Amino acid sequence: MTASPRLLDSSREAFDAAAAALATLTGREVTVLGLATVALAAAPRSLPGPWVVLDAGGGPVAAMALAEARALAGAVLGEDAPEGADLAPSERDALREGLQQALAAAAAVSGGTVTLGEPRVVPASEPWPLPGPEVAIASFALGGARPLEVRLAVVPSPGAGRGAPAPRPAADGGRGLAVILDITMPVRVELGRTRMLIRDILGLRPGAIIELDKLAGEAVDVMVNDRRIARGEVVVVDERFGVRLTEIAAAADRLESLR
Repeated sequence: MTASPRLLDSSREAFDAAAAALATLTGREVTVLGLATVALAAAPRSLPGPWVVLDAGGGPVAAMALAEARALAGAVLGEDAPEGADLAPSERDALREGLQQALAAAAAVSGGTVTLGEPRVVPASEPWPLPGPEVAIASFALGGARPLEVRLAVVPSPGAGRGAPAPRPAADGGRGLAVILDITMPVRVELGRTRMLIRDILGLRPGAIIELDKLAGEAVDVMVNDRRIARGEVVVVDERFGVRLTEIAAAADRLESLR
């Protein structure tokens, strides 16, 4: 980051930006419930292990309790979190994507950047995994049909969270994604396509069958601005059609479809 790659902006403004990024990625309402600076000795009691740790710039910068990290990964994937002593490859990818988007948005508040490494699990029998005399712990609430609460600990930059003003990028006033989150966008589900001769189109009558380019049972496409952002299977929910997502584009690609 701007001061050191192992220090993260842990101001309330930065965590609000992180919440906005997680909301965009998960499609849920995400809010910051609280933010606390905790002494190193008290950190394991505030956030018991085992932990999932992410490195950046040659050292650990962020940590979550394993169960909460798994729940966040499930929110990114759109599925329930399984149990276990380790993360599945899909969970690792989803968690890294989610925290990369969140912490990059937080870093942008103070004009910085961050690139996270692969998540790794640290057993509770080992010492607290983050360096420094203290850590900042933020609590996030994720809404939806199955709401959840997760906590994220980061190595704080000096003065963060103590009223010290953070520099703000001039381009967007530090608001980042928050300025567009309440804008509605049309989302289209495409069952399939085909091409027809004009004479055949003009000859259509009730009862005619149009053969599409997809096979029965094949995933349908979820489109925004004529760009595919996801694929899934058709389901019925309370007598209405819906789509259960089976594949979803990376957050950066979904943001690009909003242009």
